[in-house]
Amino acid sequence: MRNKLLTFIVIIELLSLIVFKVNNKKEYKHSVNIYKVSNLDKAKLENYVIGVVAAEMPATFSIEALKAQAVAARTFSYKKLINNKIDINNLTSDKGQAYYTKEDMKSSWKESFNEYYDKISKAVLSTKGEVITYNGDIINSYYFSLSNGKTENSSNVFGEAKYLVSVDSPWDVNNKSYSIDTSISKDAFKKTINIKDNIYINDIKRTSTNHVEYIIINNRKYTGVEFRKLFNLRSTDFNIDINDNEVIINTKGYGHGVGMSQYGANSMAKEGKTYDEIIKYYYQGVMINKI
Repeated sequence: MRNKLLTFIVIIELLSLIVFKVNNKKEYKHSVNIYKVSNLDKAKLENYVIGVVAAEMPATFSIEALKAQAVAARTFSYKKLINNKIDINNLTSDKGQAYYTKEDMKSSWKESFNEYYDKISKAVLSTKGEVITYNGDIINSYYFSLSNGKTENSSNVFGEAKYLVSVDSPWDVNNKSYSIDTSISKDAFKKTINIKDNIYINDIKRTSTNHVEYIIINNRKYTGVEFRKLFNLRSTDFNIDINDNEVIINTKGYGHGVGMSQYGANSMAKEGKTYDEIIKYYYQGVMINKI
């Protein structure tokens, strides 16, 4: 009787273990929930991504950087398709990402067209259907040209996103376009912000990444993003110097600063990092999945 009881207990434990494994497997299987787009023309999407990568990233960049750009561009587009913000047939007219037709590529690349087109097509098609997810959802895969040495927290620009937090991008500071001066006449500066008196900078508050959170000029407050748009500045990491005749604004980096730095991605690729390592560095805690 004791042996039968022990046998019964062992069977129950084994059954519990099997059920536990099955449930865990089922839970894991459903941990990634990629929303599908009905009647998606995948070939059309991939051709579009080729055009975006051609326009958004120099074709001279390393192949792994181009792959990272392809996945980010595809993710950005797929997110819009899911949210019905744009139709697959209207992707080329969407202003969210730059886009090159083949004619644009030929005009830009001239005798290097075949080489560069093949290179970018390889980057796109070798990552075919891959998108970036966070907790099972397609992310907002923002990217930009060049950081000030750190990427910006999304909460300071686009709103909170746990995968879009600041990371170091030290490669960017060695770029020849890292620091740029823009000169504006005093009259043009005052006209733009509608002031008639002398220019007084009352206060500047910066984020933890040295981007301008807000600036107060002649008692008027502007966010860093607003001020950048007003003067078409390269970034929100800026310093202002006022002399007798002009206002000189020095900017560091190029772009909104959120997500993947394209020049940083290229530097990482040159160091031997793969496209998925680049993506998972600039977009924290994400996974790459296929649609």
